[in-house]
Amino acid sequence: MVPDSPLMPSPYVGTRPFDQTDEDQSRFFGRETELDEIVSLIYSQPIVLVYAQSGAGKTSLFNAGVVPKLTEAGFQVLPVARVGGALHDPPECDESCNMYVYNALLAMHPHHAAPSELRQMRLADFLSGWPRLNDGPRRAARVIAFDQFEEIFTLYSEQSYDLEFRGFRW
Repeated sequence: MVPDSPLMPSPYVGTRPFDQTDEDQSRFFGRETELDEIVSLIYSQPIVLVYAQSGAGKTSLFNAGVVPKLTEAGFQVLPVARVGGALHDPPECDESCNMYVYNALLAMHPHHAAPSELRQMRLADFLSGWPRLNDGPRRAARVIAFDQFEEIFTLYSEQSYDLEFRGFRW
């Protein structure tokens, strides 16, 4: 174990993932190859899937590496979202409510004035209302990262949803 010192903080944060804090970013190291590869894919592809076994450090890689690097490069990176697991008391949901989208929108905008409005909202509608950053004469490219996206296959299986990723129809 590396001792913690004022000059060199311990790089180990335990079992929790690294956060998007300056302290965690300064501790994060040794994943430069993966970081550069993911960022390059995001530059060149509209959808990028990063997968690995549980506990491999994907969340840490995004929080302490990918998100800060993309932000520094001028991308508009929305808060990391999850399609499930965010709700302690899920709202009553009828056929028009998509729990995956609702969870993602809550994660992206947890202080929304009326969460009940989010129940009926589509991702595309939510994004059209999100302020865009300007990057000189052009608008900054947006990045949305979904953590634990496998939950789309394991949660709320009793409901069926119309999912269309490229058109953000879900």
